[in-house]
Amino acid sequence: MSATSSPVIIPSPLYSFDQEHDACGVGFIAKMTGERSYDVLNRALTALKALAHRGAIDADAVTGDGAGVLTQLPVEFFKD
Repeated sequence: MSATSSPVIIPSPLYSFDQEHDACGVGFIAKMTGERSYDVLNRALTALKALAHRGAIDADAVTGDGAGVLTQLPVEFFKD
């Protein structure tokens, strides 16, 4: 690509460049059926591991920035 050419932007129904405000992002992984699945959690954890490049670790190399995975509480597990 030369310095005078511009990239070709292909329209996408799930992404709009005019809504881009900063470098933050959110990952969303779910089964469309609503079925609970370890695979969904495993994929979410894999995606979270990919965020290490963000510099999400504080200066003490122990404290994080709060990035994580949100799941439903397993009510049956906590009953008693």
